[in-house]
This record gives sequence, C-alpha cells and structure tokens, in this order.
Amino acid sequence: MNAGDLARRSRAVRAVARMVHARRRRAGSGRAPSGPGRPPDFVGVGVQRAGTTRWFELVVAHPGAGPGADGRKERHFFDRFWHEPWTCTSAAEYHRAFPASDPRCLGEWTPRYCFDPWVPELLVAAAPDAKVLLILRDPLARLVSGLGQVPSFRRAVDPARVTEAFARGLYSDQVERLLGHVDRSRLLVLQHESCTLDPAGQLARTYAHLGLEP
Repeated sequence: MNAGDLARRSRAVRAVARMVHARRRRAGSGRAPSGPGRPPDFVGVGVQRAGTTRWFELVVAHPGAGPGADGRKERHFFDRFWHEPWTCTSAAEYHRAFPASDPRCLGEWTPRYCFDPWVPELLVAAAPDAKVLLILRDPLARLVSGLGQVPSFRRAVDPARVTEAFARGLYSDQVERLLGHVDRSRLLVLQHESCTLDPAGQLARTYAHLGLEP
C-alpha cells in the first residue's frame, strides 16, 4: 500500500466517523445533561492543530464510546481555574456532562489542557481513573498551522499570540508536568503523522488503551 492509498483510506475512515458523530450530535442537540453525573472515562489533553478533532470523531464513532450528553468535543472546563478557586463542588460540576446512566466509554478532548500548567492536577482530582490521550505533531508544522488560528496575524503581528503559538510546541515541559500527576499507564501519546499514515493501526492502539473492542 503506497502513500496515496493510505491517504485515501484515512479520508474514508474520517468521513465515516464524521457521519456517525454528526448523527449522534443531531440526536442529542438541545438536550442538556440530566440526572447524576460521573467522571469521564477518557480525556484528550492536546495538542492544538494535531488532528484531535478527527481523532475524537473516530473514538466516539465506536459503538462502545461517546461524547458527553451534549455531544461536545471540547469542554474547556478547567480553563477558568487560573483565577477561580477549585472548590468541593467543582468536580461534581464537571461530572454533570457525563451521565451516570450511560454505560459507554465517555469523554472529551480539549487541546489546551496539556498547555495550561494548572490543569493536570485538577484533572486528576476530578477524574482520577480517566485514560488520558495526547497527540503530538512536528513542532514546526504545528506552529505554522497554529499561526493560522491567530485572527490578527495577517493584519498585524500580536507578539503575545505568536509567542503562545510557539510555546504550544514546546512539548517536553508539558509532558513532564502531565506525568507528574497522571500515572504513565493511563497516558497514551500518539503522533499526528503516524495517525495520518496508519489510521487503522493507531486507532487500534487507541481503542486498546480505552479498553474498547477492536
């Protein structure tokens, strides 16, 4: 199988995943989480511009997996805790997005969780048994793609935004900080380029990590 065949297979797999995910989102649109919640079974923590939307779609296309009750990929729940206190009710608030009545493997994927230094400790406090997923991408390719996300980049360079786009590709400190709180057995690190060239093989690794049947 050559690179063209792999690319076509990757596009086909993604198209099917999007179709399944779109149906689930339509079915759950406008429906707020109800009933008691529980911790998520998996949380994707990064990184930006590394194909996380595609991979989340592939994960929740599995019949044994799914997103939260409202179908959202990114919850950004922990973003605000750089200036708000974490209280005894914060974890329960997070859990409300994941219905206890749903037996599937439920989760979310917010790419900046790995980047924000206060998140790993709070994530473990809220979901101590959750499996953690992380996709890394060639830092230079990620930077070029990330700069396209800066609204003012083509008009006037905002140094702070460009500095952040660069810093997101400095993976060593982010992964080291993550492993300071998350047990290594619960973390799966994937490579964006491998997921593009071998989606079936890397998806099988992902399913196995989440305890899902192939």
